[in-house]
Amino acid sequence: MTDLQFEVFGWPPLFALGLVGVPFLFGRARTWDCLWLSGVLSFVVAYAAYFYHGVALGPRYYFEAMPYLLLLAGRGAQVLAQVARSRVSVLIVLAALCVWTLAFYLPLEVARRADFSGLPAGLRVSLSFVQPALLGPRLTVPHTPALVTTSDWWLYSTSLAALNCPRLPDCDVLFALATSPADEARLRLQFPGRALYRALETQGRVDLVPAG
Repeated sequence: MTDLQFEVFGWPPLFALGLVGVPFLFGRARTWDCLWLSGVLSFVVAYAAYFYHGVALGPRYYFEAMPYLLLLAGRGAQVLAQVARSRVSVLIVLAALCVWTLAFYLPLEVARRADFSGLPAGLRVSLSFVQPALLGPRLTVPHTPALVTTSDWWLYSTSLAALNCPRLPDCDVLFALATSPADEARLRLQFPGRALYRALETQGRVDLVPAG
């Protein structure tokens, strides 16, 4: 929940959840408001009872409650306008918070994810064979079609798997996890005629080495 207050709208702490709670703080909650709050709380209870707390990946399950949160935030803005007797003042505050999101929160989030290092205390990796482009990452592999393998499941899960094309396995460059020589041999038989490479990580830099 602490992380959710940052991630839900990109606002400073307490603002997002404070706006959601306004109808209840001022005693103006309606039946629908209570229903929407029950929807949010159902996710909180289910998340707390889930076998994996998921702290490492932030409030990912709570995003399923966004429809309820958006409705409650809208009601919160409506109640604030009624209490202040001024829609303009509420719009000014909300506009200032949106400017904060665009100027501060969004650039930081983009920077965190640009090099696959969004996880707290995670290793910052640099993929030497990936170049940024306007339409997404561009792969610079010497010979294609290619098969790129790695035995590091974490590297594959966090960095390489997302580079596979939507037409998998008919990609020009195919990334696969091979945790043993037997796995690698099976992949070579399954995808013949491809140039073979291994993705090796050294101090955060990932390079492609011909596998022969």
